[in-house]
Amino acid sequence: MPLKVAHLTDSISNNGVTRVLLTLTRAMAARGVDTTLLIFRPAENKALADQFECEIKLLEMPADRPRHRFWNSKWDVLRFAGEDSALVDDWARENSADFVFIHGRPILRFFRTRTAHAVVAHNTKSKMFLPGFGSPRRPLIRSRVHRIYSSQPVISVSEGIRQDFIDEFAIRPDSIETIYNPIDIDQIRQLAAEDVPDLPARPFFVAAGSARRVKRYDILIRAFARCGVDADLVILGQGEKLDEYRKLANRLGVGARVHLPGYRPNPYAFFRRALALVVSSDYEGLPTGIIEALACGIPVVSTDCPSGPREILQDDMADFLVPVRNVPALANAMQKVVRQPYTYPEELFAKFEPSRVADAYQQFAARHL
Repeated sequence: MPLKVAHLTDSISNNGVTRVLLTLTRAMAARGVDTTLLIFRPAENKALADQFECEIKLLEMPADRPRHRFWNSKWDVLRFAGEDSALVDDWARENSADFVFIHGRPILRFFRTRTAHAVVAHNTKSKMFLPGFGSPRRPLIRSRVHRIYSSQPVISVSEGIRQDFIDEFAIRPDSIETIYNPIDIDQIRQLAAEDVPDLPARPFFVAAGSARRVKRYDILIRAFARCGVDADLVILGQGEKLDEYRKLANRLGVGARVHLPGYRPNPYAFFRRALALVVSSDYEGLPTGIIEALACGIPVVSTDCPSGPREILQDDMADFLVPVRNVPALANAMQKVVRQPYTYPEELFAKFEPSRVADAYQQFAARHL
């Protein structure tokens, strides 16, 4: 009997985790693993859902429960973790699933799952969960995160995330394994060759990702305004902060050169034609966009944020890593990358090869059954 696994996530949406799961489930299915994508909210992106080559199941959840007035909404779901975890166990039993990979923050709902499972951590948890230094809540939250993540095996998508678990939450090193995200380099290069009808007429930098505070597009726009490069800036992504970014660009006198076209299903066609990808995030997990841009043949400038960029941009490429929230340093790096563009060595893409990553997930599940 082939191994039967499920990948559990909240929905199918326009984010990096969905793109990772699309590649990962394809690669596992190609290896003969019976693979299901299990979601507990209806798919937000139906077109993207149609691209999955595995079965997609909707886990029936209770209607929204009232929030507790003493709980932050992030932690409110812990009150129902027993009930929600039982739903996963029931589904796994009815569908004869051997192993469940729980991706990202849904672990807060499902950490009491009894079916053989692991959590896949896609972001640096200390940056996501811990309040500022000096807050009396830090020890309580640190203890809470330790309790949740130490109760099952953990896959971290970068070494930085793994070390953060060890240093900040006292998770045992032998319970965490790093498996990099799969990147289908050949497919990305095929998509990158497609035509784009609304490219800027001038050379341009590109950034990609949801317009959320953590991406710090405000820092990027400020750096762009002072970098002195005769070029435009294209930010691909949607979110509540787009209007704020438009206003900022106008105030800085670069409104006509900053383009905010929203989400694009094929960012790679923009990547291929850009001067460079610029990442301005406060924190990441393993920033897939960096690898994808390098696969398209363009260089990358990034904040040296926790975690991931430094694991990708090594040796001489580390010169294009800059401190987080440092506008002058980011502006200088943008100027430098135009003068000194670089290419990524082909052999370094091997660790992101989908079949290799799928094999690591398959072996991980087999070891923890």
